[in-house]
Amino acid sequence: MYFTNLPKILKLAADPAMLRFIFKLHQFYSEDRAYSPLRFLKSMINMSQSEKIQCFEGKYILTSFLPPMPSKAFFQLIQATNQKYNFYSQHMKADTSGPISFFLSLTKRCVLNCHHCSAKGRESGKELSTASWKKIIHEIQAMGTSIIGFTGGEPLLREDLEEIISSVSSKSTTYLFTCGKGLDKPRAASLKKAGLFAAGISLDSAIAEEHNKCRGVKGAFEAAIEAIKNSRAAGLYTMIQTVILKKDLSKQHFFSICCLARDLGVHEIRVLEPIKSGRFFMDSPNIFYTSQDRKKLIALHHQANRVRGFPKISTFANTESDNKYGCGAGIQHSYINHNGDLYPCDFVPMCFGNAEKNNLKELWDRMKKAFGKPHSGCFALTNYSKIAEKSLSSGFPLKQIEAEEICASCQAEDYPKYYRILQGRE
Repeated sequence: MYFTNLPKILKLAADPAMLRFIFKLHQFYSEDRAYSPLRFLKSMINMSQSEKIQCFEGKYILTSFLPPMPSKAFFQLIQATNQKYNFYSQHMKADTSGPISFFLSLTKRCVLNCHHCSAKGRESGKELSTASWKKIIHEIQAMGTSIIGFTGGEPLLREDLEEIISSVSSKSTTYLFTCGKGLDKPRAASLKKAGLFAAGISLDSAIAEEHNKCRGVKGAFEAAIEAIKNSRAAGLYTMIQTVILKKDLSKQHFFSICCLARDLGVHEIRVLEPIKSGRFFMDSPNIFYTSQDRKKLIALHHQANRVRGFPKISTFANTESDNKYGCGAGIQHSYINHNGDLYPCDFVPMCFGNAEKNNLKELWDRMKKAFGKPHSGCFALTNYSKIAEKSLSSGFPLKQIEAEEICASCQAEDYPKYYRILQGRE
């Protein structure tokens, strides 16, 4: 537990709303004989061990991969099981009625030309209409999903973005992921009014020239900085999303972004490592991490979260490790592209059917069954060679039968630590 968390823990412990919420969760789980308050407490400690707790609008964010607490969205997560009893027993085995998070790619259109774009090289198609996205969102919320993220392409190019966001009820927390271009003050304010909770703006370097080179467009850096300022001014939970290549994996590079984010008042930095998908579907010693590089990134994550004044740091390498939740692609996280195709995540080019033309719950249940348990480590990184080999004959995305063959060959043998704790095995 970081010393920097102590003031927030004391605030949380004295917050009547949070105490009532925790007691409500305890009562809810107590109906299940498998429930153990000690195990649940240990799971919460494990959840917060590598995290800097953020307070925002009277809520507490232990990890942005879960909804803030207390909230209707967090309770939606707890209730997201197929059987409406013994909720604890189902959650401890990641057996849910829907993923925790669903990311929706509202458009393939984009104003940038990023060298690490995960959407390049895939099938195109007509964007879904406003009505279709609203229908899908209704189905997603009925499944119990508690986080809905809007991405692209560039989602700000959708003129109906506010209308789509406003169709999401308070049972789900909403995120927007954007390059920042077009997020002026009026647009940020209208998105907040529509119900948007958080905005994640892409920023890959604290040096303008480096970010612009990465994003393939002059002025991308200035647009991102302006968007961050406008997001903060609108009262949105403001995140920076950054991709750090192997060649840039250093304390100097990482902390320079942290310092810039601190000065801009950013709440959180989400750090992604490069994944073999889209334009990055090739080998390069300067781009992709080894297991030692991943450990180095997690160590930098810990260092930065101990610095008072820095924003909250989250790394996918840490979150998806065996020591935390593992990779939930196809199980705890899912993705729908601009024309309605269902994927495990945006980095795994496997299509499990079209959500506009079919029953989304049925499609997702089949995908979840194929994936089995959460995997230790990113599924896309671990299995890219199998995906690439299959693609030689059929291209991207892989069809459902091909996807299921890959899933069958790489089932996880055990649950990640978070689930083992809930099961009483840690």
